[in-house]
Amino acid sequence: MAFLVGVLTLVLLPILTTMVWEFLIREQVLAYSRRVRYRLIRRFGKEPPIGQLRSKLAALCIGDSATSRVMDREGVSSLPLDACFEILHSHLYEGWRPHEIDYLPLTKAPPLKGELVTVTESYPADPPNNGKYRLMSYVPDSSERPTLRIQLAPTDYFSTYPIQRRLFEDILVDEHGLPCSPFARYGTGLLEFAEHPLPNIVCVHAVVVLPSGKLLLTQRVRSMNRIDWHAGKWSCSFEEQMTVKIGEPRNDKSFLDTAYAGCDEELGLKPDQIADVRILSLVLEAAWNVVVPIALIRVHAQFDDIQAFWVFKARDGVSRELRNLTELDWSPDALGPILRREEIRVGKYTIGPDEWHGIARMRLLQSLLHRDGIEKTIASVTHSRRRS
Repeated sequence: MAFLVGVLTLVLLPILTTMVWEFLIREQVLAYSRRVRYRLIRRFGKEPPIGQLRSKLAALCIGDSATSRVMDREGVSSLPLDACFEILHSHLYEGWRPHEIDYLPLTKAPPLKGELVTVTESYPADPPNNGKYRLMSYVPDSSERPTLRIQLAPTDYFSTYPIQRRLFEDILVDEHGLPCSPFARYGTGLLEFAEHPLPNIVCVHAVVVLPSGKLLLTQRVRSMNRIDWHAGKWSCSFEEQMTVKIGEPRNDKSFLDTAYAGCDEELGLKPDQIADVRILSLVLEAAWNVVVPIALIRVHAQFDDIQAFWVFKARDGVSRELRNLTELDWSPDALGPILRREEIRVGKYTIGPDEWHGIARMRLLQSLLHRDGIEKTIASVTHSRRRS
């Protein structure tokens, strides 16, 4: 009998211990360890105040007219650059990893107001009416809950694109009977996403880091019949809208899904060829009310492999959004002239200051902030500028 009890103990004790750990203890211990890690990182890795960061980068961080108008109306004091400004960035731009972002259950977007419905009918978008996502709310991470919380709502192309393209055009009439734009009439409280009358969509913008440590630089096709946004512009490295296709293989549920989908569709990269994905920040593309998670994606694939896929798509007649590809050194010396709006030469391509995607410079700046840290980036960009 004692022998039987001993055998049962040897067999059952590890099973019971594992069950107690998995179902009763594990999550509490992990949650506690995450909170401790979060507090230690922020205690010993403090950020400079946003005003100080913006002051030191004032010569580089200049928003366009739409960015300035939205920031002025909303009273925002975050970092602007060209066509966008920061809504929120990760601590020290280290990036939120997939497990550090919680996605709340999907909710419903508010219905469009009558005159905005009229805009969608007066300026109808061309089919297909692909499903999109709208950001409804976000809750920053904190010491008590060290994860960023995101809530999305399904929306669609037909009810968003016509308004986005005419956000600052005088296509409405104000209370005095005078022409006004959708932004002038409804723009106040634009960052209160959940109930705001003007629809937004979510589009992931990716910075792809190659195994060589260089960045993948791409140029979009120039035909507006092929793409809706930024035709012919250069960027690092691609843009991919969050897509709702219920019942189909492509049905994004997270920023990570969208990053993977963009890597597959534009670069031919499968998940096992992607080493790491981090969301550095959320920014707002002001002119079109697009919420942009900026993703830094490290891949295993070499540049030649990506280029071969791109050439194959072009020869095969498959629809593509990218016109040219090349590599760019990931260094202050290489990125500094771009940030300073100077003409540069990359491989066989000459790129002027106005040939960049409206959020390209923000992506490049944040990639340096992520890699080198805030103080070192400021010093290196400033030093590079003095040498030039």
